[in-house]
Amino acid sequence: MQQGTLKIAISGSAGIGKSTLAADLGADLGLPVIEEHFDPLFAPEVVKGDEDALEQAFWQVLEYKSAREDEAGGFVADRCAIDLCHNWLLRGLGRRPRRSEAFFKACRERFEQLDSLVILPWGAIPLVPLEADGNQRRRVLDPLVQLRNHATIVGYAHMWLPKSRIIEVPVRVKTREARVGFVRKRLEARAGPDGWSRPPARPG
Repeated sequence: MQQGTLKIAISGSAGIGKSTLAADLGADLGLPVIEEHFDPLFAPEVVKGDEDALEQAFWQVLEYKSAREDEAGGFVADRCAIDLCHNWLLRGLGRRPRRSEAFFKACRERFEQLDSLVILPWGAIPLVPLEADGNQRRRVLDPLVQLRNHATIVGYAHMWLPKSRIIEVPVRVKTREARVGFVRKRLEARAGPDGWSRPPARPG
């Protein structure tokens, strides 16, 4: 597998630098960046609407991101379907077990295609109230809430993906340049004489 077909996603709780790393890593590797596109989940008509509207918004986000990823071939994605699973349960849709099963199955089919999932550390950089990309969605600034969210996402990642596909950036690696360098070294360490190869899938 060549570098141009690598499928990489950046995951973790809010405010840890996912969008920044996705942009920097995409530029470094020459890969297109798939934006987060979670805004539909927080649209006023969805927040004030019923669970049907919320569920529809989740499917729309999954379908949008899936289409962009398929078009790109190789990519660096800001968040992935694992983050959607976390938010699905966080927003209370777990009360719909059959629909949850269908959504999680569709999500799993997506994130199992990833070659690497990069997880940034919680608490390494200051948590700021607004998204860095200029939209007006405000973050929850309670660090313990974000710690809970981060721990949940990390747990899903280790439950659903083999360890060999997960790159966890340590807390000490804080600057943009250092984070890109850390991830690149981990990717290069997996490259054999014939180029980068995908680690084996998790059984079952």
